[in-house]
Amino acid sequence: MKKLITLIVFALFFFISCGDNTEDEQNDENYVNDSEMSDEDVTEQMNDESEDSEEESDDDSHGDPLADNWLVPDDEWESWATLKVMGPIMGQSDEYEPAVYIDGRIKLASGVVDLTDGDVSLFDNEVYNIHAVSYEFLNLDEDAGTATVDYYNANFQFPRAVFPEVDEDIELTTGFGAFVTFTQTLIDIEFDENDAVTSQLVRKNCYLAISKIGDVTVNNETKKLPVGDIWACFCDGKSDVGDDAHLMFKNEMDESQEALFNYYNRQQDGTVAQYGDENFMHLCQCYDEEGNEVNCWQYDGPGGPEECPDYVPQEHCNPAGNDNDEVSDNNVDEENDEDIE
Repeated sequence: MKKLITLIVFALFFFISCGDNTEDEQNDENYVNDSEMSDEDVTEQMNDESEDSEEESDDDSHGDPLADNWLVPDDEWESWATLKVMGPIMGQSDEYEPAVYIDGRIKLASGVVDLTDGDVSLFDNEVYNIHAVSYEFLNLDEDAGTATVDYYNANFQFPRAVFPEVDEDIELTTGFGAFVTFTQTLIDIEFDENDAVTSQLVRKNCYLAISKIGDVTVNNETKKLPVGDIWACFCDGKSDVGDDAHLMFKNEMDESQEALFNYYNRQQDGTVAQYGDENFMHLCQCYDEEGNEVNCWQYDGPGGPEECPDYVPQEHCNPAGNDNDEVSDNNVDEENDEDIE
C-alpha cells in the first residue's frame, strides 16, 4: 500500500511539475483561440445559464454535485469523456493537495479508461486545470525494485471567467465543454526497500484525444467551442485558490489523427508544422533505455512500437538495420534480371 501511495504522488508530481507545463501554457492560449469566444461572451452566457440553473434547482440533474444522471454522454458521441471532482483549488506555487473525490471515464475506439486520482488548480488566476489520472504497474519486479508505470492523464481546462463569483450553492452550467487533452505515458521506475521511487525514465508518450470542437450558439452568434457541458458549484460562493470546488464535465472527444496533428503542431503564427520542420512533433514520442529519443516505429520498449505514420516517407520507415536487406533484395532482383537475359 505504501508503494501505491508513493507512486501516486510521484506520478502526479511528475506531470504537474514537468510533463504538462508546456501543454498547459499552450492550452491556456488556445482555449479562446479555438473557441473564438471572449471573456465577456463567456460571462454573459454563464449569467444566462445561472438563472436557468436556479429555476431548475428542484430537477434531479442538479442539487447533488455527484449526480450520475447529469454525466450521461450524448448517444451520438462515439468518443467521450466524463468527470466528477470535489476538492480544494490549488495555486501554482502551493503545496500539492489532491482532490477529495475523483471519478472519471474516457471512452475511445481502443477501449474505456477509468480515472481515479487528480487535483484542481487555478493557472495564473485565469484558467482552471483539472488533472484526472489513473495508472497500473507493468513488469513489476519487487525483488529487483523495478517496474513500468502505465499512466493515463486527462487534463480538463476552462477559463475562470465562465464562473463568476456567485452566492453560496448556486449551481451553474455552461452549454459547452471544457478543453480536454488525454495522454498515455509509460515510465520505467526504480524503487528502494522503503518503496520510495529512486529513478524514473519516460519510455513512451502518446497523445490520444482532444475535445471535439463544434458550433455553439452564444448571444445569437455561432461560436467554435468544445462540445459538451460543465457543471459547477463552489462552496461558500467562492471560486478562488484555497476554496472548494464541486465540478462535473462531459465532453465529446476527437481522436482523429488530423485533429491531433493540427492541434499539437500548430505554431504561434497559425501555421501547422510538417514532418521535417524544426518544431514538428510526432503524436507519440519514444525513448530507449538511455533516454535517447527514437522513432516509435523502431521502438522496442514497454508498450511496443507504433505503425509508421502516413506522413513519413517510406524510406524513413524501415527499421534500423534493414537497409542492407533492401540492398540484398535489389541485388537479388538484378541477378534475376541477368538470368532472364
